[in-house]
Amino acid sequence: MTLHIYPLLGSICYLFFPKWVLQDISPTILKTYAIIHNACLQLFSVYVASSLLYALYKHGIVTERNYYFQDKHVDKVIFYFYLSKYYEYVDTLILYAKNKQPIFLQKFHHLGAVIVWHLGYTNKCEGMLFVCLWNSVVHSMMYLYYFLTLLKIDVYKYRIYVTSLQIGQLFSGSILLPYFFYTLESSQNKVVIIIFDVYIVCLLYLFSEFMVKNYLVKNKKIRK
Repeated sequence: MTLHIYPLLGSICYLFFPKWVLQDISPTILKTYAIIHNACLQLFSVYVASSLLYALYKHGIVTERNYYFQDKHVDKVIFYFYLSKYYEYVDTLILYAKNKQPIFLQKFHHLGAVIVWHLGYTNKCEGMLFVCLWNSVVHSMMYLYYFLTLLKIDVYKYRIYVTSLQIGQLFSGSILLPYFFYTLESSQNKVVIIIFDVYIVCLLYLFSEFMVKNYLVKNKKIRK
């Protein structure tokens, strides 16, 4: 039970972080750090995706309780990816340093990710390999987009595809996770899957709303 205090402490630190600490950071230093931050997360996501793809190649697609977690490397990679959810709080801190406020979608996304990944990893939910694989693939594309944007490379037209990929990930995950893994898990892990799926469905709604407002509505106004 003591392990469950970590996402609670992380959430408190995230929600009540003293923004004034970041107000006097030099724009040059901030941009340099943001470039390094996005580059490192992109490379890390590629590492996670390739490692888990190799695990699938090695073991095949297996739907048995606590099968993949018996592979120590798989367990380690999923653990590292879970820890990265805490580090992703920095996405919001960078906005604070720019005197900007994150939208509700971003805060809900980061807070929820730490909680569900914590539950999924500590309870060894078998579907975590596939969840981490899909999410790391999407993050590889997302952080590459942010990295190129910071380098002043014109990739803005591809932003809609990144958001579409995120929505596709959420939609497929909301169906496939409970469909393939709910029946084979323990009663406790069934609850974890339900919590994970509720989080995914909420994100699906928020991302869809974001896409409509920022792409479809805006593009319609521009054409008019």
